[in-house]
Amino acid sequence: MATNTAGSAGYRAQATNGPSWIRYKVQYSDWTGTNNDRRTVGILPPKSMVIGSLSHVCVRAGFTDTTGDDLDIGILGGDDDWFGSGLDVNTSGTLLTLDDLTDTERYSASERTVTVNFTTAPTGDGTAGEAWIQVGYFVLE
Repeated sequence: MATNTAGSAGYRAQATNGPSWIRYKVQYSDWTGTNNDRRTVGILPPKSMVIGSLSHVCVRAGFTDTTGDDLDIGILGGDDDWFGSGLDVNTSGTLLTLDDLTDTERYSASERTVTVNFTTAPTGDGTAGEAWIQVGYFVLE
């Protein structure tokens, strides 16, 4: 029986620094025509550590554009492909990992704006495509 008294049997401490996520839905219609404009996925707070096992791109519906079906996930003011490069979003039901996430990219003492863009500008002839980007992180204090 939980007593909610620290140190007693059954005490449950609430997690105060559990994982958090940035989530963003990418759709083929976000890039009309041949525009290749970077989109903001979200902001990682200062002192955040990106966790690879919590970070994915889930392709719900494969992208059907003739070109522009590979995503780069990066940071504003830095590399466009800091976390992932050329992630193929053609196939529905695919779970992709952030292939460029290394120890160098995981942590930053400063705030970072996560972005997404196509590696190659879309042709504009796509009729379908939806992917969800999830970046999991802990804030280290």
